[in-house]
Amino acid sequence: MIKARELLAALLVFIAAGDSFWYTINGDTTTEYALCRRLGFFSEVDYYALLIAAGLAGYAVTPGHEKKQLKINPKEWVEFIQTEEYGLSSETAEHIKKKFDIDALVAGKNQSTSNRCNFHLIRLGDKRSKSYEKNMSKQKQNGKLITSPPALPALRARQRTLSRSTQDIIADVIVHNEDVFYDAIRLGRTFTKTTSTPKPKPVREHPSSQTATPSPPTKKQRSVQQCSTPSNTMPSPERVLESSVGIGERMITQTPEPVVAPVVAPVVTLRKDCDLVQIALGHATGDTHIDVESAEASAALDRLLTQCIALKQKISGDKIVLNYNDHRNRKDATFVRVPRNQSEQTALRQNKFWSRVHTVHGMGDAPKSAKRAAKHFKNQYEDAFNDFLHEEGIATRHMMEAHKVAAMFKAGGVTAKKSRRALLRVLRHHFGKHAFAPEHQVHMLCDGHTKVEVNKIEYQYEEGEAPETLDYHQKNIAKETEAQLRVSELAIIL
Repeated sequence: MIKARELLAALLVFIAAGDSFWYTINGDTTTEYALCRRLGFFSEVDYYALLIAAGLAGYAVTPGHEKKQLKINPKEWVEFIQTEEYGLSSETAEHIKKKFDIDALVAGKNQSTSNRCNFHLIRLGDKRSKSYEKNMSKQKQNGKLITSPPALPALRARQRTLSRSTQDIIADVIVHNEDVFYDAIRLGRTFTKTTSTPKPKPVREHPSSQTATPSPPTKKQRSVQQCSTPSNTMPSPERVLESSVGIGERMITQTPEPVVAPVVAPVVTLRKDCDLVQIALGHATGDTHIDVESAEASAALDRLLTQCIALKQKISGDKIVLNYNDHRNRKDATFVRVPRNQSEQTALRQNKFWSRVHTVHGMGDAPKSAKRAAKHFKNQYEDAFNDFLHEEGIATRHMMEAHKVAAMFKAGGVTAKKSRRALLRVLRHHFGKHAFAPEHQVHMLCDGHTKVEVNKIEYQYEEGEAPETLDYHQKNIAKETEAQLRVSELAIIL
């Protein structure tokens, strides 16, 4: 139990370092505000098995049930939070038990008395943060419950660490108590109602049971019959004979109909973590253990996917964008259908998907996404991007090389370094930051420096392609260094 608490406390302390937020310990485990999901568990069985190992949940006799039921231990939670060695305190964690209608709270509606349930709640986070609330019912925004907990960097890595560290502990709990599997699913998918007395199930009576032979009386019924007061009148012999003859005639003339038991269709309950794809492929191919990588499974999967997409499009009425909710992270995901076009005219006619892509990618801000796309095209497809600008009549700017900038300064009689820098600052502000070569390259070509030799060379490629004429320029580093030293020496003498 100590090891399970230490591993659990390590992640709770990490979560409690962020903003304050209330989580449900019991109830639906698929919501974002469920502690099960915050700890990184997608299986309610593993979640409750860890709580049992830590002593925070266990089996106890509850009113209305003869068998022990799995329930949360509130006293153990309070003790667990108040124990200093685990790193938690009243400032960062708090446990309470509250009764409310969670569905009405999420929808922002008034509380319904009949739908209120008992919830065990835990608050994790700094009590001094702005998001702190005294209980979960006040954790609202615009009248509705805030269901998304605050984001925490590296939380997923901590969740995986907890999952790997507790695998042996969880396995031991499940092996030694086979009821944990079913009880955890029951608690993870239902709420704890305030009235725990189970309602009797209605008994469906078959129509043929009215004419069937009645069951013999029980011992208690026989004793009641024997102790009952006898009747004051006795039937006459003629009436007894008449009734006996009637029974004999019915037994001879009527053939008893066989009693047919009612046929009830089996109810298939799918677990949340079951492989729906494997089940669908098994129904489509007739093989429940089919290899998903086989050609037959691939063809069946294509048919299944086509029908699912068609059904979603029919419901939404949108043939381009496909929206769905990813059950793994409870977030909305989007697919956009991109048509394949061979001709330019067809591509121009079927270009509506571009605006939808930018709307989805920009979270509603299409111009912002379009700007990102333009930068991507410029970096990844520079030639195609420049060809488009040329076709549209938009002039593209190329960087002015260093020797051209130096020639411009020489022709203008700009010899001072300070003057050249001021002039370049004005030119860059007007034409752009990268419109001119860097300043240090320009200075190397101006007065006070050695000459730059310019020449051409025929470069031969290894693949056997035609040679290419390349322009190059070079400078003697030794002579340049000597010239700069002379300038420095002269400046020191002056």
